[in-house]
This record gives sequence, C-alpha cells and structure tokens, in this order.
Amino acid sequence: MFCSLEEIQRRCLSWTFRLLVRHTSVMERLRKEISSVMGTESIPSREQIKKIRYLDSVIKESLRLYPPVPLNNREAVETTILPTGGGPNGDKPILVKKGELVVYSQYNGKAPSADRVLQHAQTLVSQLEADRDLEDAAKRPIIFVCHSLGGIIVKRALAYAESRVRLTHIYSIYVCTFAILFFGTPHQGSSKANILSSLQKIVSIATPKAAIDLESGLVNALEKESEVLQNITDQFTPLMSNFRVFFFWEQEKTDLK
Repeated sequence: MFCSLEEIQRRCLSWTFRLLVRHTSVMERLRKEISSVMGTESIPSREQIKKIRYLDSVIKESLRLYPPVPLNNREAVETTILPTGGGPNGDKPILVKKGELVVYSQYNGKAPSADRVLQHAQTLVSQLEADRDLEDAAKRPIIFVCHSLGGIIVKRALAYAESRVRLTHIYSIYVCTFAILFFGTPHQGSSKANILSSLQKIVSIATPKAAIDLESGLVNALEKESEVLQNITDQFTPLMSNFRVFFFWEQEKTDLK
C-alpha cells in the first residue's frame, strides 16, 4: 500500500495497522461495521465515515498509545505534585511550581513495565468509554466485578478517571460507577508474587528480555506491601464513599487432589 500523506498521518496509520494485526478481534469488528455501512460501495462518503463510529474509537486509541508528536511541553498554571518523575529512578513524586515548564515524551526510552498497572487501567477506561459510546450507553450505571489483579487495575482506573475532570468522556466512567465487587483481590499484595518472580527468572532463559520486562511491573506490583499497591490504595480510598463496595474471599482451602 502506498499513501501520499503528511508525516503525522503516516505515523498514525502505521501504528493503527500494526495494532489491528495484533488484535484480530478488533479488526474483525471494524470490518463488520464498515461492511454494514458501506455495503458494496468501495469509496466512502463523508456521511458514511461519520457513521463508522468504531473506526473513530480505533484511531483515537492508536493515537493515545502511540502519539505522533514525540515531544511536547506544558506550563504549570499552579503549583502541584506529579506522581512520578522524581528520585534516582524517576518513580518518586516530584514538585512542579507554578510557571515551570514541564517537557514530556511518549518515547522516553524507559521500559514499558515502569507502570504497567496504570497502562492497563488507561486501556480499560478507553475501551469501556468507547464501547459505551458506540452502544449509546454513556450514562448507564457501571458495576465492576473484579477478580485478583483485576481489582487492582479497576481501582487504578477509577482513580485515573476521577482525575480527568476536564475530559468528560473519561470522567464519566468514574461518575457512572455504581458498585464494585472484589473477589480475592490482593489489596495488600501477595506472597505468591515471589513465586511468580522466581518463575519469571527461569522463563527468561528462553524468552526475549523485552517480553519478560513487559510484565515484570505487574509481578512487582503484587508483592506484599509494595509501594505501587500502597499508592493505588491511597488514591482509591477517598473515592470509596461514592460507590457500593463489596469484598469476597475464600475462608476454606480448595482441595486440588
């Protein structure tokens, strides 16, 4: 395929095609929607493109994951504290004073596992918001049923959505959440994370380092009394009074014989 496009458009399409190939269920859903709107026509009109709403969500998600602008900056309008960026490893809070310029890059060379919980949380919010918009269900109440690590991701996702007051489509996920059911969620971490870490080291012998690094952040987050879990709890606790929250756990050991 040869396309005569501007650099930003080329980057966007390149990443979108790559993501579609890796997520075949999304590609199939997009194909079905295009076929239902286009029929036998080969060139879409402007009105037809507007009706292909899932395509809009796919492009936006691609832009969120891989922004075409590699470097950007913002001036702080008030003194605040960013959750990360400080300390020797860049994983501590950092003070930003009013008037200071904050320069950031999507491609800063750090391992993608630096905050895998946040990345999964952002993906959850984006996919949920897109599906609700496509189904005309933007105001429908949400009940999360979470198991194990899923509960940690949902807590982080709601804290993320609550912090985006000016982005109403994201903030609506927080506003519309009615209840959360936690099943066996390791809120304080789990000793099993140490076992996973050991297995990860064994698997790393035969697995590319990039693939191992990708999920190491999730294993570290599950360790007992980890700083990641504590930060998520600190962010989520003030929000709990706005939801119906239920906790479920097993009190008897399961016989696996």
